[in-house]
Amino acid sequence: VCYDPFASMLIGGCLESGRDMFQGGAALGAHWSFYAYGLGTAADAMTAVKRAVYDEKRVTLTALAGVLARNFEGDAPLRAALEGAPHYGNDEDEVDKIAQRILSAFDDHVLSLNSPAEKDKYVSTLFGYFFHVYHGEITGATPNGRLKGEPFSDSMGPSQGQDVSGPTAMLNSVLKLDHGGVTGGYALNLKINPSLVRGEAGRAALTTLLGAYLEGGGPQVQVNFADAETLRAAKREPRKYRNVIVRIGGYCEYFVNLDESLQDEIITRTIHGLA
Repeated sequence: VCYDPFASMLIGGCLESGRDMFQGGAALGAHWSFYAYGLGTAADAMTAVKRAVYDEKRVTLTALAGVLARNFEGDAPLRAALEGAPHYGNDEDEVDKIAQRILSAFDDHVLSLNSPAEKDKYVSTLFGYFFHVYHGEITGATPNGRLKGEPFSDSMGPSQGQDVSGPTAMLNSVLKLDHGGVTGGYALNLKINPSLVRGEAGRAALTTLLGAYLEGGGPQVQVNFADAETLRAAKREPRKYRNVIVRIGGYCEYFVNLDESLQDEIITRTIHGLA
């Protein structure tokens, strides 16, 4: 049921065959993406299970499943303990290694779906537009303390507000991942307080930070410079802030055009300084 006539005009084989790229017209076949997002949520959740269930014997796996089914109702102390586990995005090996295991399992499975005999190919893609919000809305609580209905972490980034050790630590966590198995695209969002890059020293620091990330093998990063208070004001008075643009998950959009749940998710993402 998929058609893209504009793109098909620009892809070899489609005009010659008179068929859309999604209908077998492309000379090299189509690439179908499996969109992955929520890596931070998954890594944080599995690290919390490791700590609470296996290391500290605080709760059994069966009991934890019941707690999640109740959306942590009546279990505030346990939820606080789970939230206290290490979080991906802070340059901590314990959780970063779990993030890598999750990513590798995903990459390996997507790659295994491909057959030399098939023209079309499947690729692993580490971004999901707005799907981390939509699918969070229909998913129950998770062991990292995330409540039912709350967003997953966006794209390949950390859980919202949990990368508290600064931008260098966040990027170091990403650099520990094995990016060689990813065959599609990436999206890593980095929010920087705009006041810190108005001067020459701040701009130089950001340039150095991004340069070190790319030289270390970082696959992609996109920087956003809207502060949280401006975004809250844009929610209250959208007519006054029509020109505020934000990065979502691989693309830009005017903030006032987004639905409220996606606006709230963007506001909760960590805003880093450069100190």
